[in-house]
Amino acid sequence: MLKSKIKKVFVTALAASVVMGCFTVTAFAMPNPTSIITYPSVGVQYSAHVQDIGWMPFVSDGQTAGTTGRSLRMEALTANLTNVSAGAGISYSVYVQDKGWMPAVSDGETAGTVGQSKRIEAVKINLNGLPGYSVEYRVHVQNIGWMAWQKDGAVAGTTAQSLRLEAIEIRVVAPQLPVTTVIIPQTIDITSAGVTGFIAPAVEQAPQLFASLLPNSEEYAVTNLIWSPFPEPVFGWEQVYTATVVLTSAPGYKFPAAGIASPAADVGIVVTAGTTSGGDVSGNTLTFQVSFPPTFMPYV
Repeated sequence: MLKSKIKKVFVTALAASVVMGCFTVTAFAMPNPTSIITYPSVGVQYSAHVQDIGWMPFVSDGQTAGTTGRSLRMEALTANLTNVSAGAGISYSVYVQDKGWMPAVSDGETAGTVGQSKRIEAVKINLNGLPGYSVEYRVHVQNIGWMAWQKDGAVAGTTAQSLRLEAIEIRVVAPQLPVTTVIIPQTIDITSAGVTGFIAPAVEQAPQLFASLLPNSEEYAVTNLIWSPFPEPVFGWEQVYTATVVLTSAPGYKFPAAGIASPAADVGIVVTAGTTSGGDVSGNTLTFQVSFPPTFMPYV
């Protein structure tokens, strides 16, 4: 029984540490950039139907729809979202003179009345299919002016006070997420390079393969060995052969863009400087050539 309880406590603590790890941001003093988790910028556009004016031009993202300082009532409202995928939308309901709260409509439909000379007095707005996002809105009310911002279904305006809505502003707010630091180990320049394990070409011997060579450091690996001229299929007689060696930097290391002036080989003579390709980044390559004396037929 005791062992079972201990095991249960350990599993619970481990699960909690994993969950907390998903939300914890650890800061490191490193010369690397940070990555910010971002969400698409969802927009909203909307239009107000106003006394003596009719439908006014669409505005968007916090701009004013309707009028202020002209004592004109809002009579209807329409709205829709922009930059959203299928399944996402906006719904809204208005409180209308002599009618009260009217059924919610959505995505470009008309809320309120047209041609009945009835004022809107309050509004409620919601988002659909956009988890994490919020819709914020505020209204300009007769005798009050701009009221406080409301969001996600809260009532903006007044009810049972016979005060007209005159204007509205609507905006969509993306989820607020923490900045996540991407931990990238600092890439270190490789300052010297070379190989051991070369066997000088010999008449009638098969050419050596790159797997038989050993790097002089764990900072890179030998990834290719090319012979010139190419033995067909063995080394010939009285022929000078050159080996082209390719090294690839290990994770966390890189060959500098300028290359390495004097790579090393335990047999033969390095005849070219190490030339870097693949950019000045981890995982790039260094190429150099090693020349060997002419092959000769041994005296029998």
